Amino acid sequence: MAHARPEDGVKQMCMSLVKLASPVEFGSKANDPVDLIFAFGAVDKNAHIQVLKELATFLQHKKATTALRQCKSAGEVGKLIKKYI
Repeated sequence: MAHARPEDGVKQMCMSLVKLASPVEFGSKANDPVDLIFAFGAVDKNAHIQVLKELATFLQHKKATTALRQCKSAGEVGKLIKKYI
């Protein structure tokens, strides 16, 4: 999970998602193959920890990650995430 802190130049909370057409293996039996990559930036330490916690909560739901793979737009992704967080 790529992320940046305020000292790295983050001006406002942000998040992006890359859905890979061809999954990548990183050598992790528990997580390979990877087809969803999240990146985020947080404005302070508390927000950094909070977004990690919320994203982890979201990713624990098998139905949510399955539905995420079916999303066709950023709006659909946003609605789905809000449903589970």
